[in-house]
Amino acid sequence: MSKKRKRSVPLEQALLAEAGAIRKKFVAEEPPLQTEKERQAECVMRGIQCVIETLIMKGVDLSVIESSLLYWLVSFIAWNRDASDKQLESLTADMHQVAEKLVAAMKALANEIDDDGPTLAMAAIGNKLDQVKALLGKPEQLSLPEVEQQTEITMRCLHVFYENCRENLFDGMLIETCLFYYWLRTSTINAAVPEAFFQKIERNWEEAVKRKNAVADQLARRR
Repeated sequence: MSKKRKRSVPLEQALLAEAGAIRKKFVAEEPPLQTEKERQAECVMRGIQCVIETLIMKGVDLSVIESSLLYWLVSFIAWNRDASDKQLESLTADMHQVAEKLVAAMKALANEIDDDGPTLAMAAIGNKLDQVKALLGKPEQLSLPEVEQQTEITMRCLHVFYENCRENLFDGMLIETCLFYYWLRTSTINAAVPEAFFQKIERNWEEAVKRKNAVADQLARRR
């Protein structure tokens, strides 16, 4: 059994920075933003990325960031589908099952879609990210006080992000999709999932969002 050890904040910063650079590369290669929705999406994505980078700088564990992003994602799933307070409470109380359903949907997508695969450059970047993930090792189990303290810090930062989105009247479904992207990003890093998996989801992002929405619609209808 591999020995658990404290994760290196500089390594996690480097990993998130590299992942952020990949997204910036994709954005740079796309046509200039034309629509209000595209501009909103870029603002929301930058906002969440900034929150995550700030939290890593503060030494917050990726597992806490992952679970907090999932909480807000589940909340938006409920709010965007006019779920009752009781349904929202039920969903947030069973977030593990929500995560399992979303992961299963993404695994099915990766297995079912046969695309052209990554470019040589993206494959090289993926290999580099996998090497950094391996250096992180398995994190030590946080104590309950540590989890509570780090969760409070994370939720406070995400609430500021949420209030900013409200003030700017950003679209709720757009925020949900961006939260889903970064929850999936952090969860795959935290679980040391091969980068090839995440890159395949990115290459087929439109289909990934459709499948996320199908899972979300089903969850919101649950009594």
